[in-house]
Amino acid sequence: MNGLRLHDPVASAGSDRLDRLVIERYRIGYDEHKERHQGMLKEITERALGSPVYAGRTTRTTSLDDLSTLPLTTYDHIFERIEQDGLENVLLSPSQINFRTSGSTGKPKSFHYGAEDIDRFALEYAVVSRMMGIRPGMRGWNLGGPLPDVSGYMFDQAKDVLEMADSVSTLLKDDKDLIIALRRISSERKVDIMATAALMLYLIGRMGNEPGFLHGLIEDKAMRSYRLPRPLAKLARRIYLRGVDLDALKSITGEVTIAISYAEPLNPYLSELKRCYPRIQVHDAYGSTENPITAVQIDRSVNGLSFFIHTLIPEIATTEDVIKHNADPGHTVRGVPWYEWKEGMRGELIVTREGQCLPLVRYPTGDVIEVLDPAHSMTVNFIPR
Repeated sequence: MNGLRLHDPVASAGSDRLDRLVIERYRIGYDEHKERHQGMLKEITERALGSPVYAGRTTRTTSLDDLSTLPLTTYDHIFERIEQDGLENVLLSPSQINFRTSGSTGKPKSFHYGAEDIDRFALEYAVVSRMMGIRPGMRGWNLGGPLPDVSGYMFDQAKDVLEMADSVSTLLKDDKDLIIALRRISSERKVDIMATAALMLYLIGRMGNEPGFLHGLIEDKAMRSYRLPRPLAKLARRIYLRGVDLDALKSITGEVTIAISYAEPLNPYLSELKRCYPRIQVHDAYGSTENPITAVQIDRSVNGLSFFIHTLIPEIATTEDVIKHNADPGHTVRGVPWYEWKEGMRGELIVTREGQCLPLVRYPTGDVIEVLDPAHSMTVNFIPR
């Protein structure tokens, strides 16, 4: 992201820490970002050499021009080294937390992070949230997944940086957790922000605006899973939904102004979201267990995400080149660094990032991206607290 313009004399004067960080990090040009990344790359590769994951295959690198000469570091390679050398020997610092994927979309992945990593991610999340218009004192409703999922944990960490201690956290693992969340929010007066998967945002919107929608879901499940006749299914629904106030839910969702959505594309749900949340602005976010804060839709006039490269060095490589590397680990993958991206360029995202427990050097994410605008400019309006 480049070409940031800021409106607000209070924020520009640097009276707020997050506002200052937005200005310092993103109101700079390509040359300054490149210079910073050169230093980052040196530090990342030097630290990486301390782990068996990189020993003997990665070298200390001081120039971004040489980044493509380094081998890819796949998850399979990291996992193999952990199996052979032991986790305590692979990690460079003690693990404070472990994020894992379920494996529903492929092989499960597990990444470890230290206290410094978590602080860095939380601050980055808070800075990005500030650019969305989130202000200290606003109330959030966190409907992310519980650990070892990354989504719910990261919002809870960032809310403290954002001074949103009064926020509500009802993390979701299964259907029962959703009902508990609905009971909990029924006693609240207002929330300003929701953070959850796109599908959940859609479902809660319909539940608040169409009482029969949730009733039907519960009754149909009672009939399908427990073979109850319709009259008993209705009775079970009334008992199951005790404490859930759908009128309160409608009132609360009607006041939500910002949503952070993730896990799947927003486009299929947009028309319903506009109907169910009359005041909402939804920001699509992209992150993962290996890099929780990667890109976010800040400018809602553009159907795309902005990369946040303060702590991340992204490249694009052709999928064919990555496939060749998977078949032959000795094959060199020539990536295109972010400062050489062109409109319409398409390929697999490769990331290099710092890490207290384990840096990532040229990690292929498996995600294919397309460049819409390599130097997008936007205006961020700061509203004083």
